[in-house]
Amino acid sequence: MMGNAALANNVNIFDAVNIIDWSNNNHLDENGNVKPGIYRGMPDHVYHSTGGYSSSLFKEMATKSAFHVKRKYFDKKAKPITTATQKIFNFGTLTHELSLEATRFYDHYFKLPENVGFDSFTTDELKAKAKEMELKVSGTRDALKTRINDALPEGAKKIWEYEDEVEMLINTHCACERLEIIKGEMTGRTTLYNAIWNDPNNHEFTLLPIDYDTWVHVHELFDALMGNPYISVGLADGEAELSCFAIEPETGLLVKCRYDFLNRFGQAWDVKTARSAEDRAFTYHANDMGYDLQDAFYRMVGALCGLDINAFIFAVVEKDVPIADAKEYSPNTQMRAKEKLRHYLDKFKKCLDTNEWPAYKAEPSITQMENNRGF
Repeated sequence: MMGNAALANNVNIFDAVNIIDWSNNNHLDENGNVKPGIYRGMPDHVYHSTGGYSSSLFKEMATKSAFHVKRKYFDKKAKPITTATQKIFNFGTLTHELSLEATRFYDHYFKLPENVGFDSFTTDELKAKAKEMELKVSGTRDALKTRINDALPEGAKKIWEYEDEVEMLINTHCACERLEIIKGEMTGRTTLYNAIWNDPNNHEFTLLPIDYDTWVHVHELFDALMGNPYISVGLADGEAELSCFAIEPETGLLVKCRYDFLNRFGQAWDVKTARSAEDRAFTYHANDMGYDLQDAFYRMVGALCGLDINAFIFAVVEKDVPIADAKEYSPNTQMRAKEKLRHYLDKFKKCLDTNEWPAYKAEPSITQMENNRGF
């Protein structure tokens, strides 16, 4: 357990393994096949585009069905990610990167200035401004901005000044071929900032912009994580973002995982942004998401690569409020998760061999439902 884990000064699990510094696709052999091993410095997009089955697939099978796995991972018919969901993912990624690789974070991102101009005004505030200037107060937000802007005296701060400043900063710091492609593909009312963040190939940028409010909030969450003594110690003295590939011996499957942080004492840490860090609420969420299987999977892949992992701990921070806490599964849950993982590894291999991908039921039937609610 986390509280009882011995952090002996002479322990270093990395002494027993060979970590390969990634460069120029050296994780592939001459035939393009993945070479099992532990890789340091592999870019995130390279890891995700490289073959091998990750814990996400087995969590999908455990929490949904084999049919869902086939549809998402083989038929590529997963539900498209909405802009709102993508913003949540981006926010989690930023908190994750600042917590684990602060130097890379500051090398890779820059903060946009705070919006203190008219662009930060609500529609009601714009109407009040128009009324104050004895202008017509009806119409859309854009119409109000234009009306006020046209009526401002020469030299006054213009409503569109902030948007112009942002675009100028992006063009200065993000200039590259990918930026021009994004500009050419922009449609509708999408801003250049949102278009960059929604672009699946934004890893091609050397620098990416972060809006002021997001920058400030991500740093608040970082401070909350580092203010927790278990988390700050756990996320020190180790390796961030090690990518591991191995052959699972009983099925012959190529499996892979990417540790958020693995310290030299054998603790694997996984940073999670969540709706709530409260014990019961996060436990419900973790169980719904199959995080117990992730625990078992990461321990298994680590062992196959020669890593002696003795703990898998979640560093949980709330998305909206800077509250952080550390969680881990009980020994009993870990034991059951190991058994469950074995079941889903074998089930997945059978699905591959037979090309049969059952949904919730192996055979169709009519289910009798119950309602035990009272009057």
